Amino acid sequence: MPVGVGVVARDRHGQLLLGLRDKPGEPATWCLPGGSVDPGESFEQAALRELTEETGLTADTVEVVALGVGTEGGHNVTVAVVAHGLRGEPELLAPHEFASLHWFRDEALPEPLFPPTRMVLDLFTERDSEHAVATYSLRQR
Repeated sequence: MPVGVGVVARDRHGQLLLGLRDKPGEPATWCLPGGSVDPGESFEQAALRELTEETGLTADTVEVVALGVGTEGGHNVTVAVVAHGLRGEPELLAPHEFASLHWFRDEALPEPLFPPTRMVLDLFTERDSEHAVATYSLRQR
């Protein structure tokens, strides 16, 4: 079962970073930075690597907050990861995946969202997700 990470990255104004996912054979959708967890890699390592590979941003730390088993598109299991202490300015480093990168306010998120991204954002805000058959909170209480 493929496992991926979706990285919730926010600027100093609290805006969320999304990329316009534009892959051949797929409809264009808005997507969090992220991707597959490589063999032998932790969720945190995958999140830091994907964030840097796709956007050039680095983070001091990342926090795994939830995981969901998806109903469609992309990975069957997607892990929601929050980046803390972002450094740098986003650059389009994965033009084979994204047409552009933009910051968005929560109340002005673009549509359509990539289903695993919608699931991660639902998990992050602790909402039920129509894109998940099961969800698991991993936040420390």
